[in-house]
Amino acid sequence: PVCTTATVTITVLACPSAVDTDGDGLTDCEETTGVDDPSTTAVPAGTSDPNNPCDPNPLAVPGGDCDGDGNSNGTDPNPTVPTAADDTGTVAVGSTTTIDILGNDDYLDNSDPTNGGTTTITQTGGTAGGTVTFDPTTGTLDYTPLPGEAGTVVTVVYEVCNDASGTPVCTTATVTITVLACPSAVDTDGDGLTDCEETTGVDDPSTTAVPAGTSDPLDPCSDSSGVITDGDTSNPIFANADCDGDGVTNGDELNPPNGGTATDPGDPCDYNVGDISAPITAGVDCDNDGLNDSEEITGVDDPATPDNPNGNTTDPNNPDTDGDGVLDGTEGSNGTDPNDPCDYNVIDITEPITAGVDCDGDGLNDSEEITGVDDPATPDNPNGNTTDPNNPDTDGDGVLDGTEGTNGTDPNDPCDYNVIDITEPITAGVDCDNDGLNDSEEITGVDDPATPDNPNGNTTDPNNPDTDGDGVLDGTEGTNGTDPNDPCDFNVIDITEIPSGPFLDADCDGDGVPNGVEIDPDGDGTPGPNGTDPNDPCDFNVEDQDLSTVSDEWLELDCDGDGILNGDELGDVNDNDIPDYIEVNNGDPNAEDGVEVFDIMTPGDGDGLNDVFVIRGLDKYPNNTVIIYNRWGVLVFETRGYGLNNNFFTGESNGRVTIEKNKQLPVGTYYYVLEYVNNSGNTVKKAGPLYINRR
Repeated sequence: PVCTTATVTITVLACPSAVDTDGDGLTDCEETTGVDDPSTTAVPAGTSDPNNPCDPNPLAVPGGDCDGDGNSNGTDPNPTVPTAADDTGTVAVGSTTTIDILGNDDYLDNSDPTNGGTTTITQTGGTAGGTVTFDPTTGTLDYTPLPGEAGTVVTVVYEVCNDASGTPVCTTATVTITVLACPSAVDTDGDGLTDCEETTGVDDPSTTAVPAGTSDPLDPCSDSSGVITDGDTSNPIFANADCDGDGVTNGDELNPPNGGTATDPGDPCDYNVGDISAPITAGVDCDNDGLNDSEEITGVDDPATPDNPNGNTTDPNNPDTDGDGVLDGTEGSNGTDPNDPCDYNVIDITEPITAGVDCDGDGLNDSEEITGVDDPATPDNPNGNTTDPNNPDTDGDGVLDGTEGTNGTDPNDPCDYNVIDITEPITAGVDCDNDGLNDSEEITGVDDPATPDNPNGNTTDPNNPDTDGDGVLDGTEGTNGTDPNDPCDFNVIDITEIPSGPFLDADCDGDGVPNGVEIDPDGDGTPGPNGTDPNDPCDFNVEDQDLSTVSDEWLELDCDGDGILNGDELGDVNDNDIPDYIEVNNGDPNAEDGVEVFDIMTPGDGDGLNDVFVIRGLDKYPNNTVIIYNRWGVLVFETRGYGLNNNFFTGESNGRVTIEKNKQLPVGTYYYVLEYVNNSGNTVKKAGPLYINRR
C-alpha cells in the first residue's frame, strides 16, 4: 500500500452563539447541545436538528407547513401529521344530502385563500351504491341513495390530498350515512305521494294516493298515481307548477283565484281561461277546431297545427266561438273573423249554427237560412227553403227571404212572389212574364237598357205580359207610346196576344161594335177578314153595330164628314140601306145653284168613297176654277173646268214651286176657293176648309 497523511482543522464554536440555521427560534448551539442560551427566548428541551425548522416545535414557524397538507402550521390543528376525520350524515330515499367532509379535517378546500396547494378528493371505498359527488371547492360530499338503501347505513371512504409540498400528501377518512327507512311523511314536491312512495313505488297506507311505480320525488308532475288533484297547494313546488301545461298553475286550478270552479291540474283541457298566468305548453287542441289552445289564447300561429289564427283570439273551449257554424281555425285560415257571427263563408260551415243572428236582416236567422228549419224565435218561417244568409233577397225579386217563406212564395225563384210584398230593389233582371220588360222595369217604370223594350214610366203587372188585356205586350205598348194600363190605348198592328174577355166585350171607340167583333168579325179566333179598328169610332161594319150602345162621344162625331153629326142622321133618308151617318154625298136639296161642296176626302183607304174632292152639281157650270191651299197658304192645287173629263183633286199636289208635284199630301186641313159662273151669268165664289184623312 502507498499511503500519505493530511490534517483536518475544526473550529468548535463557543457557546453561546446567535446562529439559528433553520430559523426555529433555537440557536444551532442550543439545538446541538440542549443547553439553553439565556439570550434567546426559546428554551431547548433537549437536542434537536438545527437544520429542521419543524424540530423540535413546528409552531415556532407558523408560516411553515411541516406536514405538507397545504394548511400552514399556525392554523393546522395537526401541523406535523396530515389528518382527515370521519363524518356522518342522514338522507331520505329520493333526496340528496350534502355533507361538509373537510370541515373537520386539516385539509383546506380550494376556495380558501390560505390553501398552500390544490386539494383533491376521491372515493376509495365504502358500501354506498347511490350517487357520490365530491366538490373540492366547497369541501363537500353529495349523496343520493338508491331506493333499496332505505333503512340501511352506508359508508363512503375517501382520500384527500394536497400538493403544497410538491408531492401530494394524502390521507383517508370514512363518511357514514344513515338512509332513512319508509314510511316517511316527507313529500318534498307536494304531489300527494311521499318521497319514499315515489322512490320505492311502495304504497304508504297512511297516504291517500297510491303509487303505480317509482317517480321523481322532486317533480310534482311525475306523480305515478295518475292523480294530481290530491296535491298540496300549500307546497310552493306543487302550487307553482303547471303539470298539464294549460297555462294555469296547479294551485290556481285547485283554488281558482277568480272564484271559478276548481279544475283538474292534470287535464290540459280542463281550466278557467281567466286563471291563465303561465305560457301554455301543452300544445293540445281541446275543442278540435284546428288551433291549439295557445293559438286561441294568444292569436299567434303555431306551425305545428293545420290552421292559423291570424291574430284572432278565440275561446279554446268552443270550436266555433261566434256560433256561425264555421270552426275558429277555418275562419282564421280563410280570412273571416271567428268572433263575428256574420263574417264567414257559407261553404265553410261544418258545425251547427248557434249564434241565432239574422245577418242580412231578412227576418230569418242564419241557421234557418242554411237549414230551412224554422226557429220560433224569429218573425218569419223558411218553410223548408234554404237561402243565402248573406243576402236578404236571395232570388233578387225584391221580396225578403223571410217574407217569401212566410207567405208561401219561393225565395229562390225570382218569378215567384207577391208584388205587394216587394220592399227591396229588384236585382234579378228577369222578365218573368216575357213581355219585353224585366220585373224591375214593370214595378218601377224605369227603363233598363239591357231589355228590348222601354216602360216609358208606366208601371205594370210583372206577372201578366198584357196588364190591360188589350192583346198588346206591356213592353210593346211602352216602347210604341201606348198606355199598357189602358185597354183602349193600343195599336191594332201591335196585337200579338189573345185579348182578355173584358177587352173583347168592351167598345173602346164607342161605335156600338164590341172590340172583339171589330177585330174578328167572323168570330173564328183569327183577326179579320174585314176587321175594323176598335179605336176608330168611324171604322166599323154597319151590320155589327148596335146603336143602342154607342157612346155620347160617337153621337157628336160626323163620321161621313157631311157636316151633320152622327146623332142627327141616324136614319136612312134615301132608303138605300146605308145609314145617313156613313153615307157621303146624300145631298142637300136646298144648296145654292145645286152646288154642294163636301169638305172631307179619304183617298187611298180602299173603300172607293171620297177618294176625290167632291163638289156635287159643279158639272153644270163648266166655267169654274178650283184652288186649294195648305194651312200655311201655300198653293197645292189649281185647275179650271173642275169635274170635267175626270179632272178631280185626288189629294196629290200639282203645285209649281213650293210643293213637289204629284206628291201625296199629308193628312190635315186645307182650304179651297171655288169660283163658277151660274146660269144667270153671275160669278159665285165659295171658300172653306177641306180635310184630307187617310184611314
